[in-house]
Amino acid sequence: MTRISTSLKTNVQWLENRFKDNAAQQVRLVMDFVIQGKTRIPACWLWIDGLVDTQMLQQDIFGPLGQHPLPSNEPLWFAVQHRIGVKNGIHVDQLETVFHHVFEGHVLLLLQKESIALSIPLLNSPKRSITEPPGETSIRGSHEGFVESLDTNIALIRRRVLSSNLHIESYLLGEALPVTLKVLYLDDLVNPNMLTSLRDKIRKVARQGTILSSGELEQRLEDAPYSIFPTTGNTEKPDKAAAQLLEGRLVLLLDGDPTALYYPHFFIESIMNTEDYASRPYYVSFIRILRAASLFVSILLPAYYISVLEFHKEMIPTALLPKLHEASAKSPFPIVLEVLVMVFMFEIVREAGIRLPKSVGSAVSIVGALILGEVSVDAGIVSAPTIIVVALSAITGFTLTPVADVIALLRIANIVIASLFGLYGVLLLTLGVLYHMISLTSMNEPFMAPFAPLYPNDLRDGLIRFPHQVLRKQPHFLKRWKTRSERNR
Repeated sequence: MTRISTSLKTNVQWLENRFKDNAAQQVRLVMDFVIQGKTRIPACWLWIDGLVDTQMLQQDIFGPLGQHPLPSNEPLWFAVQHRIGVKNGIHVDQLETVFHHVFEGHVLLLLQKESIALSIPLLNSPKRSITEPPGETSIRGSHEGFVESLDTNIALIRRRVLSSNLHIESYLLGEALPVTLKVLYLDDLVNPNMLTSLRDKIRKVARQGTILSSGELEQRLEDAPYSIFPTTGNTEKPDKAAAQLLEGRLVLLLDGDPTALYYPHFFIESIMNTEDYASRPYYVSFIRILRAASLFVSILLPAYYISVLEFHKEMIPTALLPKLHEASAKSPFPIVLEVLVMVFMFEIVREAGIRLPKSVGSAVSIVGALILGEVSVDAGIVSAPTIIVVALSAITGFTLTPVADVIALLRIANIVIASLFGLYGVLLLTLGVLYHMISLTSMNEPFMAPFAPLYPNDLRDGLIRFPHQVLRKQPHFLKRWKTRSERNR
């Protein structure tokens, strides 16, 4: 790191070397500015056109500094900040930090014989209005969503977490193109070991290159980056992020990305929804059981269908067996090929519906699936029972969107295993997946909590949700102390 020199000329030369292509980058370096104090003080201003509010720069900064001399009985930097009314100015002493602040929409002031610079945030970049995230729509509750502005996102959380214990740590990820990362947590609730682990991982990631999205950051921070299961939670809703903070979790916000990450994340949360806590516990419990059942149906139904037709015909009811054989006889392909082809076709239709514009995407998904299914049966390519099984498997998978990609992979793996080894192979694969899930951790916390290890008290907000009067405010598997003094021991 290069410290700011007391020689203004030396600092300007360093900056000019870094900004060689000033015309392309629209960097403005104003060197003929003089601040009138006890003596005339040569000054240099630095900013990027298009990133700063130039009208505010002229009226609120250049105007006051150029109209009257600074008081001679006050420290220089205090007099400068007092004259222009800057309360959120930042003093920096490294030229690399100056370089970074310029690209964040700050205006930098460097003075002769001063080894620090004043960084004034005047960002004027376009901002998206706060809208409801399309992937997390709510019927009852907040409809606000995060945007690409880091300051706006932090303000949305602060408005919900009115506590002096809310701490915010700032990190720069990458060296060539630094990106700002904010880590939020409640100091009186967070597990210090978990916080230390996250800090260590962020420091390693910061040296690995530029992070452009929360998805990339998520994969670099996870304990098991090669697992198909995501051990990082994510949300675009400020109310959900605030709820995670109140449970003692860590929330990460990346500049330029509307998705917040949080740690630790547990598999049971895949069948949970933010609105579950705004509805009656009996209906919520029913829906959660339905989601859990949908998980197993979506993954195992096609494999079970192949197994009983190919290896375990004795499990098929006598009245149903002739109909299944009659339907299968019309298709020239093996049953496993029928199922795989239709599974791939449904995945293609789903992907097309996601990538197309919203106005036509849903229509293409529905119409495409109907036409493909009907035409395939009429042409004798696949049997009608196969269409029913694959369609039911696909639809039940949509009830668990956080793990939809995991469901798709496990569904295909089970189909292949079922075609080779029948139900015994499916059972062994299921046990292997469960063993893998139990071995996973999320920021050193067990991924399968509160089931493995078992925390009986936390089962009150698991597959079944108890009334709010008996729920813990913080899950047992996140709570590591009862008092602040216990934490410091």
